[in-house]
Amino acid sequence: MNLTEITIQNIRVIRWSKLIPAKGLNVFVGPNGSGKTSILEGIHLLGVGRSFRGRVCGTIITQGEENCTVSGVVDSGMGKGLRMGIEKRKYGSRARIEGKEVTKASELARNLPLLILPPDAQRLLTTGIKERQRFLDWMLFHVEPSYFSLLYRYYRALRQRNATLRQPNNSSLLSAWDEELGNLGGLVDKHRKESAETLLPMLCQSLSSIMEIEVAMKYTSGWSVNRPLVEVLRERVKVDQKLGYTSQGPHRGDLHLTVQGIPASQRLSRGETKQLVLALVFAQAKYLSEKVGTTPVLLLDELTAELDEQSQDRVFQALMALQVQAFITMVSEQKLDNMVWSEGRMFHVERGIVKKFKRTLS
Repeated sequence: MNLTEITIQNIRVIRWSKLIPAKGLNVFVGPNGSGKTSILEGIHLLGVGRSFRGRVCGTIITQGEENCTVSGVVDSGMGKGLRMGIEKRKYGSRARIEGKEVTKASELARNLPLLILPPDAQRLLTTGIKERQRFLDWMLFHVEPSYFSLLYRYYRALRQRNATLRQPNNSSLLSAWDEELGNLGGLVDKHRKESAETLLPMLCQSLSSIMEIEVAMKYTSGWSVNRPLVEVLRERVKVDQKLGYTSQGPHRGDLHLTVQGIPASQRLSRGETKQLVLALVFAQAKYLSEKVGTTPVLLLDELTAELDEQSQDRVFQALMALQVQAFITMVSEQKLDNMVWSEGRMFHVERGIVKKFKRTLS
């Protein structure tokens, strides 16, 4: 999967830019505030329906403009490019695929699977469980056609049970929601566990090419899986009624990464944590490729920040070995080696103007 063409209009400092990216690495170089991250935002908007820097539509639109638009052509390897487009206004949006309007962001995501490494990538390991749940759910969304619906039904049942817990004289209705939530939760848990187990050897392989460290990874369910979730929910009704919410289930599940038995977020430096997150992203790409034969597009913002020179070389070597299309931002091109120059396409960004450039040999 790769983008063969992309046009961005009115996204932050970028008034208009049309790009013909390479199938491999596309590196955008420029000073801070030049607009290079806005390129990645535009691609993310096209594939997800929103910016990765926040959900407020108005902030992404160039000051003084009413809307922003992004369009692109996606080559899925089937011989014909798929044209996609999205327009965002301050209070709404409209998206089309091959001229037909689509109403769900999931339709965009299925046609343009994206993996993002934001500047605060360490949050995957340092913040709450939601980030790590989304990490697993992204893979399952693209691999298991029914998973998106399953997850939606689970969280709908969870909201209903939580509302029922706060109502008086609710025993019969609560019993029904216990049954529904327990059955759906068991399926969600099964999918997440299987994906984590499949991902682990891919993570180890990716990690070994980037850094010399051993990491253990395990998914925990959010309840004692020695018993069916339905039983646990029924047993904890009085506790949950006092709390006013459901205290156990897949919504409490977590992906744990440890180094020598210590949480990776506590054991590793910021640079090492970033390399671990990169290895996870690369493993995700391998997972999708092996499971369904689709390669995602990678968006890697400030890729080399907090990495020493040796680590940068290893990361680029591992990235090129993936053979995926990647859009990368950097402040300077000085540390890129000859292979990156020969394999990739370079762009200079300044004041919202994007220009392709070639290396000047000294």
